[in-house]
Amino acid sequence: MANAYPAYQVTGAVHHWIRSPLTSGNPYFLGTCQTQPQVRIQQFRTEVKNDLVGPMLPAQKVDNGEVGTIGLALNRFSAYALEYLRATQGQLGSTSLNGRRSRFSRGSLIYGAYTFELWQVFDNALDATVRASYPGLEYGWYWPQVELLAEDFVQLGNGKDRIQLLSLEAQPAFTPVIGNSGGTPFVTTGDREFFLYSNADAYFTGAPAVLLPQ
Repeated sequence: MANAYPAYQVTGAVHHWIRSPLTSGNPYFLGTCQTQPQVRIQQFRTEVKNDLVGPMLPAQKVDNGEVGTIGLALNRFSAYALEYLRATQGQLGSTSLNGRRSRFSRGSLIYGAYTFELWQVFDNALDATVRASYPGLEYGWYWPQVELLAEDFVQLGNGKDRIQLLSLEAQPAFTPVIGNSGGTPFVTTGDREFFLYSNADAYFTGAPAVLLPQ
């Protein structure tokens, strides 16, 4: 029998790191949520109908992929990282002043240009002893292709901590063929896949500086 016994899972605070393809190097620490982040993964299916089963219920369904939506309420965040994130939206090859878009922004492609990587790191996974208390607890969630859809400013003024609401959409990143033998490409494991997210340890232990306690 597989070791699939139930256990209590407490993630602790969820820390967020981002990295844009417009710059290279270490990810930026974005911030920690005031309340738990809202994560939703939606599956898309197309119904196949025919006269045999009738016009109402499908005889079969066809897979059309999945998409993730992420809502963050940050009241502890890096203003620098947030400005950096805004500046990478709608620019071509470089950042510019926030609230202004380059003349090349209209009609420009988004995926791989203005999207960014996102690491959601569980605080309780940063200490080996604490992590052992929660069998099966992953380091967090890694999203390779995320887009900033909207941001809201809440509680601006004296005597209130500012809350930054971010609405993010994660689309699957398509991995191309990378294998090559004698100039002839061939498909290997991981090629030509749609990569929406992963909670495998390799995307956290192999990533630069995302497991630092915050």
